[in-house]
Amino acid sequence: MKILVAVSNYYPTEKVSSTFYERNRNIYYRKQGAIVSILNFSAKENYMVDDIQTYTLNSIKKILEQSSFDILVCHAANIRNHYIFLKMYEKKFKAIVFIYHGQEVVKISQVYPKPYEWNQHIPILRTIFQNFYDILKISLWRKFHKELASKSRYIFVSRCLYDEFIYFLKIKPALLNERYSIIHNGVGRLFEEEYYDIESEKHFDFITIRSNIDSSVYCLDIIVLLARKYPDSKFLVIGVGKYFDHEKKPENLFHINQHLNHNELKKWIDKSKCALMPTRRDTQGVMSCELATYGIPLISSDIPVCREILGNFDNVELIPNNENIYLEEVLSKLYTKLSFKKDSRYFAENTSGKEFQLFKMLSVMDMESKPL
Repeated sequence: MKILVAVSNYYPTEKVSSTFYERNRNIYYRKQGAIVSILNFSAKENYMVDDIQTYTLNSIKKILEQSSFDILVCHAANIRNHYIFLKMYEKKFKAIVFIYHGQEVVKISQVYPKPYEWNQHIPILRTIFQNFYDILKISLWRKFHKELASKSRYIFVSRCLYDEFIYFLKIKPALLNERYSIIHNGVGRLFEEEYYDIESEKHFDFITIRSNIDSSVYCLDIIVLLARKYPDSKFLVIGVGKYFDHEKKPENLFHINQHLNHNELKKWIDKSKCALMPTRRDTQGVMSCELATYGIPLISSDIPVCREILGNFDNVELIPNNENIYLEEVLSKLYTKLSFKKDSRYFAENTSGKEFQLFKMLSVMDMESKPL
């Protein structure tokens, strides 16, 4: 089975966490015997990563002149890259699988929180362009999916994201009947295989890990308020951004302004009593899933997607998105019910494994691309 995975970017380094969930999948597919290739729309040259060949767009075009693939997997498809490529080459693929992660078919202005006041510097023309782009992408994808639904399959990383797909594209759910799956992102292998060291010396009460601390999605403002409310507790924030160039950092809050790989993160997680991961919007929240799977007590937000994704973990409590919460009580409650049994729902076999079973089925099916 030959699989081509199309992505907007694919970093050949573990320092950039934004493609962990894609890399984990591809490594799993390859280990199961698939021939996996990557189309990186941003690549300027071909390269190898994880023993998988990554190609530029021009290189893939040349390959498609001579051969075809069984399945095209589109991660976070956009109209600038994936849409144009699909319009030109969809006939070269027996089946197309869209994996939805977040922004692909929503209106940004409707679902994402307003930026922090100091970060509201986006020119009005850029805002107008974003709204126009969102209207255009929704219109183009709606038409595309209606025409090629029978050849396509859809994977959503949460039920909440599926609901947004239906709402914004205004597609009748019947169009996707038996063509979609809710399959969550898997966690990194370290978090699947290793255990939170509850016995080690703790230097921090709360740890927060975010790739971009400047996004209002990740509630750094609430974490700062909680740090001020609890001056005797120590808070650790790991993530890149300029938030503390604009907002005063409490003395009991420590910031590591770096991207760290999983092995580097592990030592800081083990030094912390609890993970504090509030959010105003998520489509799954992979880092929170990794922390919950690893076993550290975790506090996140009481919003629909967190209730769906984290609600049944023994080591998770969900709280309102404000500082009016008694963290000591929440932490005490977590430690009284802490389980040392691994929750396996986000293991590779239950995430990437389900995707691979779908690919195997599609590779032997007679797929048609007639409009529905």
